[in-house]
Amino acid sequence: NAPEASDGPAAKQASRNKAETKAEQHKKLKDASELIQRKLAQSEEAGSLSGVNVTVSAHAEGSLISLVEGEEHPMFGIATSTPSQELRATVKKVATALMDVEGDIVIRGHTDGRAYFTADSDNWRLSSDRAHAAYRLLVSNGVASSRFVRIEGYADTVLKVRDKPNAAQNRRIEILLKSGT
Repeated sequence: NAPEASDGPAAKQASRNKAETKAEQHKKLKDASELIQRKLAQSEEAGSLSGVNVTVSAHAEGSLISLVEGEEHPMFGIATSTPSQELRATVKKVATALMDVEGDIVIRGHTDGRAYFTADSDNWRLSSDRAHAAYRLLVSNGVASSRFVRIEGYADTVLKVRDKPNAAQNRRIEILLKSGT
C-alpha cells in the first residue's frame, strides 16, 4: 500500500475541516466577547462599574476581560489583596456576565513596577493574592468554582504601560474566558 499523498482528497478535506473549526471557534469567541460587553454595558448604564476600568477583547485563547485600576479609585488597598467596594461591585457584574457564557476561566493578577517586599510578601505574592481575591469574589457571586483552571500571578513582568512602570494601568486583574472548552 502506497501512503496517501499529503495533498490528496483526505488531506484537503482535513484542511477544510480545520479551517471551518477555526472559523467556528472565532465566531464563538466573538459572540462571547460581545455578550460580555453587552452585559457590562448594561451594568455601566446603571452606574455600578464606576472607578474600575473594564475592557473586553478577543484574545488568542478566548475573551479577555481586563479590570484596570483607575488613578483615583484603587481596586485593592495599598500593598494588600483586600478588594475595594468599587472592585467588589464590578466583579459582581462580571460574574453575572460570565454565568451566561460557557468556558473555562483563568485569572491573572498584575502589579505595577514599584518594588514591594516584606518578610511575608513581594510583587509575585501580591499579584497572586489579588488574583485569588478576584477568584473568591467571582465564586461568591455565583460563578462555579469548577470553571477555573488556573489562577496566575505575574508581578510586574507584563506591564500594560511599559514606559511608565508605576502607572495605575499596570495594576490589573485579567479574566480569560477560554474558547473551545
